[in-house]
Amino acid sequence: MRQRESSTGKQESKKALQSIVQQLVVHASRSEVETWSDLLVDMDKLGLEELTDRVVEAVRATRSHYLRRRAASVLGAVRLRKAEQLLGELLRDPDWGTRANAVSSLRGSTSADSLEHILEALSDPSPEVRGEAVRVIGLRRAGHLPELTRLLSDDDQRVRTAAAGAVRRVLERA
Repeated sequence: MRQRESSTGKQESKKALQSIVQQLVVHASRSEVETWSDLLVDMDKLGLEELTDRVVEAVRATRSHYLRRRAASVLGAVRLRKAEQLLGELLRDPDWGTRANAVSSLRGSTSADSLEHILEALSDPSPEVRGEAVRVIGLRRAGHLPELTRLLSDDDQRVRTAAAGAVRRVLERA
């Protein structure tokens, strides 16, 4: 059974990566379209690890904030360490939308690194990223009340509202 679950998880991860490539090739700039097109052609022949490596490399190389933002929004479906590491890197992206999407994509991860990334996002300069981090933490079973209650006095009303909702959810589960 465990081997079957692992096989199913790998298939789901590969499908998610293929979806990323299909979505991103359409939006690639002229200078990057060859990279994404080659990946689109090769993806059925590649194993999961190699496909992951090539997608990660292409996302790291792109200068398009749209492509990084879109990749960050769907990489959470890829349950591989390399994808999670890339999401951690995207949390330092100059585009706040990319950072917010990366936080959102980390919500399903149970690794200590992903939790650390999400907690760091609570201090992001963008209220959108802080608010998303609050929502993600509020969805987790283990509450982080000190971090959440600190944000009840955030400068941005949206962050304060999200923090209040997250604190409520954590206390209801306690």
